Amino acid sequence: MVKRRCACEEAGVQELIVYFEGPTSTAQVEEFARLFVS
Repeated sequence: MVKRRCACEEAGVQELIVYFEGPTSTAQVEEFARLFVS
């Protein structure tokens, strides 16, 4: 998750990751990040 988060930060979506980090599962965060970064 840390590596994924770093990749997302480079893509400029760190705020979204922080937002979804709480009640949202890691799988959901990764899927959202994949769609957002692709």
